[in-house]
Amino acid sequence: MNSKASSRLTQAALAKALRISPARIVALKRQGMPIESVEGARRWREANVRQQIQMRPQTGWNHPAEPEYGDDEEDDETRAFDGADVFENIALAAHRHPERHVYSLLHVLPLLDDAQYQRVRSSGCVTQRVWEAIGAAWRELYER
Repeated sequence: MNSKASSRLTQAALAKALRISPARIVALKRQGMPIESVEGARRWREANVRQQIQMRPQTGWNHPAEPEYGDDEEDDETRAFDGADVFENIALAAHRHPERHVYSLLHVLPLLDDAQYQRVRSSGCVTQRVWEAIGAAWRELYER
């Protein structure tokens, strides 16, 4: 095997080094983040992602730009499913257009255990507007 190919930084390794999800790596790569080195990606994020965090309070959004993951030894293939992470990521998409994502949130909500549900409620990640859209959709579907 070529030693140059084996020393190449994978997106999964970069995600772990930056303590963000692999899906976030893909999104940032599309926005122009270099993925050849951890240091290059960190510099790019400092220059670009921090601006987004500063803009969020103006819209009433107080969630950090990216969920952070611990330094556990598990990779994405062996890590346990975390419904709270799924719910929060859908809620991020629902922030601007709840009507597009509210039914996805309704499907994930019953999958959360009590601890995950409490984490989602206390994180502030889901805006009041999104919670209201979830409630309205629930009433529409189940309280006829």
